[in-house]
Amino acid sequence: MRGKSIAGKTTAFKVFAISNNIALFTSLSIVIVLVSIIPFRRKPHTILLTIAHKVMWVAVAFMATGYVAATWVILPHSQGMQWLSVVLLALGGGSLATIFIGLSVMLLEHWLRKSKWRKTRNESGDGAASYEKESENSDFESSYLQGYHSY
Repeated sequence: MRGKSIAGKTTAFKVFAISNNIALFTSLSIVIVLVSIIPFRRKPHTILLTIAHKVMWVAVAFMATGYVAATWVILPHSQGMQWLSVVLLALGGGSLATIFIGLSVMLLEHWLRKSKWRKTRNESGDGAASYEKESENSDFESSYLQGYHSY
């Protein structure tokens, strides 16, 4: 057993090992795809980025799971040290909640901006020909001045 993990047989370590491997190889796969493929048309590019975005969320979720499991394995579970894991999880969860709330606000602002953009475009009377163009590019065109596109 020399060189083997003492905690290797615990459930928390197994969760860590599985989550860590999934997070690593999912992240590496997305990086390879994004670096290797350069689409020249807007629609395939948008599809590729949307899929990559979803897969990165899977990688991040497994990374967070692996971190929590590893923290659980290495922290002492004695009576006077239980507060440490609670504080660490509260800090991590609080920061993630703040980011999720911020991203949700940005997404809501994007939806409202897009709705307003569609309304003004339809009021300008461009007809059915512009509807096809709008359905392809409305996210990008309505967010052009913002400099980013929210998913």
